[in-house]
Amino acid sequence: MTAAYESVLSLIEQRTGILLRDHRREDALRLLRAQEWPPAALLAHLAQAPLTDARWQTITGGITIGETYFFRNEVQFNALQKTILPRLIAQRRQEGHLVLRCWSAGCATGEEPYTLALLLHDLLPDLPRWSITPQRNAARPA
Repeated sequence: MTAAYESVLSLIEQRTGILLRDHRREDALRLLRAQEWPPAALLAHLAQAPLTDARWQTITGGITIGETYFFRNEVQFNALQKTILPRLIAQRRQEGHLVLRCWSAGCATGEEPYTLALLLHDLLPDLPRWSITPQRNAARPA
C-alpha cells in the first residue's frame, strides 16, 4: 500500500470515527482503488470536503454496515430494558438528577436509537420530568 493510500485511510478514521482494522481496512482500500481516484488528489479533496460530499458519502457507505431495524440485537435490548436502564433510572431518581444522555453507536438509519426511545418511554412513566438527550460524536456516553 502506498503512503498516500495509508494517509487516506488515516483521514477516513480521523474524520468519521470509524476504525478500519483487519478486513475493514482491506475493504476500504478495495473501495478506494475501485473508484480509480488518484490517492494524493483524493487525500487533498477529502481533507477539505465536508462529510456530506459525494466522495465522502461513497466511502462511508462502502465501509459501514447498512443493517438496521427495531430491536436489533435482541439480547442487548433485553439487558437494557430489564437490567441496565432500570438500575440507572433508579440511581438517577435517588440522586434527584433526572438526566439521561444516550449514545447509540453505529446506527445506519436510526432504528436503534428509536428503539432506545421506546424503551425509555415504557420505563419512565414520568418521562416529561426527565431531560434525555442524544450524544453525538462522543467517545462514550456520560
